[in-house]
Amino acid sequence: MRAKAFFTAGLLAAIGVAACAILDDPHQCATDEDCAGFGAVCDMAQAICVPSGSTGDDAASTEDAPTNNPSDGSTTDAPLPPQCTVSPKPVGNPATGLAAGVDGGAAVAGNLTLGCDKDWLLEGPLFVPNGATLTIQAGTTIKAKKGVGAQIFVQAGGKIIAEGQRDNPIVMTVDDPAPAAGNWLGLLITGDAAAPDSGSLAFVRVEYAQSGILFNQVGNTTKVDHVQVRYSNDNCFTFNGGNVDAKHLVCQTAVDEQFDIAAGYKGRLQFLYSQRYSGAGGNHNGILIDGNGTSPIIYNATICGLGTPPTAANYGVVFRNNAGFDLNNIVINGWYAAIEATGNLGNPRLFRSSRANNNGTNPAFAEDPAVDAGPLVNDDNGFDEIDFFLDGSSGFNNGLGNANLLGPHDQLAPKPWPNAMIAGRKPPADGFFDVNAEYIGAFKDANDTWMSGAWVRFDNK
Repeated sequence: MRAKAFFTAGLLAAIGVAACAILDDPHQCATDEDCAGFGAVCDMAQAICVPSGSTGDDAASTEDAPTNNPSDGSTTDAPLPPQCTVSPKPVGNPATGLAAGVDGGAAVAGNLTLGCDKDWLLEGPLFVPNGATLTIQAGTTIKAKKGVGAQIFVQAGGKIIAEGQRDNPIVMTVDDPAPAAGNWLGLLITGDAAAPDSGSLAFVRVEYAQSGILFNQVGNTTKVDHVQVRYSNDNCFTFNGGNVDAKHLVCQTAVDEQFDIAAGYKGRLQFLYSQRYSGAGGNHNGILIDGNGTSPIIYNATICGLGTPPTAANYGVVFRNNAGFDLNNIVINGWYAAIEATGNLGNPRLFRSSRANNNGTNPAFAEDPAVDAGPLVNDDNGFDEIDFFLDGSSGFNNGLGNANLLGPHDQLAPKPWPNAMIAGRKPPADGFFDVNAEYIGAFKDANDTWMSGAWVRFDNK
């Protein structure tokens, strides 16, 4: 099921609304004196009050996401302003003072900052059109009303700067005491080849959306690091075209794909962890790589299904319809089968230093050309997944041995790391990949703490 099908044609249309007054934030400022009552200073670049010593680029994000050490959990968050630590916080409406958009939404004009001094209630679509920037401060919660088409839609040429902290994340969720997958639409970011920087996401969590986060033609100057999607009614993460790179992505229980990669996407991904606790139907997979021209490069992923291999045909990794791929250091655990190919395949076709274990069949079914239905049907023009995955002559170095993960399927407190490092393939030194992650899976061992802090949440809701 394509995530983009859930966004109406009106939402996907470009809007050209007149500029209106930007939200009158009570903690905007022009001088330090305006912020003295909060024990803060004025960040002149953003015209907002920030903690003393945290001005300039650090105003909205007081912790940069670690880039070269996946085990680095030692960075200390700078304290939030005092007004951001009270509970309960007052409720603000991000659409206040903004021009009306399509489908009952509102459109940001110029720059809009949502501060952590309030909880923000999203009562419809919030559009960030070409030339506009939406900044969300660390420690900010945005709650969406059910049934009103609420979403955040960053359009081509618009930007979102959502940079949380490890223990003060930015949370986008639903305003309901009994939340469920699909209660609101989610976060959609559409890029523009002429202006490829769509902003940054760091230490962000998106919950109970129809489509968690959809990156549509987003360019690789956009920064994405330490992001979790929980209980999505479609995919957790969707990469439709573009070449945005992303690290440290966590998915808890998507109804459809955990990572849906399609439409010619050619980006780089590293440190992916996903688990599936419910929704045992068929045709729901871990990583789906689909379509002509699609060719992701992925290192260090731990892709988990239901734990007890299901009877419905869902797979850890599916590649199909002329897609190419370069997959390395992957653990596939708890699926009907580890891998599945469908239709013609593109190039490159590389699957290296990976483990398939605890699946119903490892690594794949032996397809029977005489069968015309079910998992044994030859639906890939005779491509032999088993020989491909286990072909030692190609230097792939894949295996079926136990990955010795301590508890990847625990719904409340997963431990998806091995009891000891399993040596893998060295990532390329291209400025993006962490070259020290020369091991199989998303985690080196129990001391690898990149998935620590309040930015990640696991529970049974």
